[in-house]
Amino acid sequence: MKEEALGQLQSLFSRGKDPTIYLFNTQSNQVSGLTKVYIDHQIIPKYQPFIIADDADNQVEVQLEEPFPDGDMWNIYCHDLPPFGFKKLNIYLNEKVGSLDNWQSLKLDISKPIVNNWYKISFDPSRGTISRLYDKQLDREILDDTSRWQFGEVIHEELGNREQMEMYRLTDYRRNTPDSIWLDRTERGDIWDAVIFKAKTPLCMEGSLLEIEYRLFNTEKRIDVIYRLNKRSITEPEGVYIAFPFKSNNGEIAIDVAGGEMIAGKDQIAGSSNDWNTMQRYVRVVNKEDQIVLSSAGAPLIQAGGINTGRYQAGAMPASTHIFGWPMNNYWTTNFNAEQRGGMQFSYSITSGKNSRTDAVNWGNSICTSPEARVFAGGGDDKYNKEMGSEASWISGWPDNITLITAKPNELGNKALIQVRETEGITTNLELYNPDGGRITITPVNALGEKMKNTSTTIKPFENRFFLLN
Repeated sequence: MKEEALGQLQSLFSRGKDPTIYLFNTQSNQVSGLTKVYIDHQIIPKYQPFIIADDADNQVEVQLEEPFPDGDMWNIYCHDLPPFGFKKLNIYLNEKVGSLDNWQSLKLDISKPIVNNWYKISFDPSRGTISRLYDKQLDREILDDTSRWQFGEVIHEELGNREQMEMYRLTDYRRNTPDSIWLDRTERGDIWDAVIFKAKTPLCMEGSLLEIEYRLFNTEKRIDVIYRLNKRSITEPEGVYIAFPFKSNNGEIAIDVAGGEMIAGKDQIAGSSNDWNTMQRYVRVVNKEDQIVLSSAGAPLIQAGGINTGRYQAGAMPASTHIFGWPMNNYWTTNFNAEQRGGMQFSYSITSGKNSRTDAVNWGNSICTSPEARVFAGGGDDKYNKEMGSEASWISGWPDNITLITAKPNELGNKALIQVRETEGITTNLELYNPDGGRITITPVNALGEKMKNTSTTIKPFENRFFLLN
């Protein structure tokens, strides 16, 4: 669906005289966030100094992700991308900027806390973890220093047998951290600074190491932790957990599930699983004042309050505000491969701030659905680009508390089926506008796009609705 829609949008744009990048935002809120784009060396030659800026000459932050023989994968941090719209960026060569490798030569000293605009971060090099995390805005530590496991710690669980799981108990198991771990390198960049550890662990193939990378963002209040490994084939029962021991006074764990948000253990359907859950876009530890938000685009399975494997306790509540990512296991005896192997990468992102469900939804969206980028080589007629302008929203008027879940164009491209959700518990009427300021016709429909007798465009608190936009 998204590729089809972007293909239609891309056909609107012709080549300009200079190389350009168009960023497309498919969300209903204004976005500032990260996107990846591959740029061929014919557009930006290897080691060629360059900058990327909008038409108002506002330079955007750029950071190399991975080099390739014919081009490079770049990270671009886009600012204020219009809701359900686009922004044009220009590539300028021969500008006075450093070479592509300069950012890698600068070092961070992790023997003392690293301080940026939002956090004071202390590392434990012997464990490859963050031991303390002080939020400058909230004026408090957001990690539990009494926890057995530290932030980002990899826990490898091995079971003595699978039969105990089928008997709803867990008595024969071992949980270990990597055999050895060390600081490999640090890197500085415009978008983030990186602290990278290497570790020996039985999870990896012989001669291969686990890599753990912490990205401390300079552009927004965000920390990413990325895991890379060449997984060894193991058919004996095993699982991997990632620890996030968050601390919150009177806090609860709220999980973004299909259709809304659920307080773990409290809002669940009686008899449903409380040992693990899958987050759609985020899980947050929240109290009346503030929140800590965790998101993962590729590893959404989590355990709330502790490592609950083998608990099997009806009606159990989370034992703490700790969250454990559960990126892999081979415990079950049906419908799975007996082992997991090969190159793997998974990541988690966190932020924190004042209590706001809408902020959590929008931030989770930005992690799981980043803006799409299209690169144009330049050398063509710039007439149409000037007529379109450098940025615009195709659909505007979205209320802050209404989030767009899906959008699907029809075959002719003149209508779109959308699903929206209200996030703040406020009755809201939906009115949307086209780029000329004209009101868009909104028809209430069901999930199949069929018209309904109810013609109201009012969305009730926390309601999900489908509409056809003409």
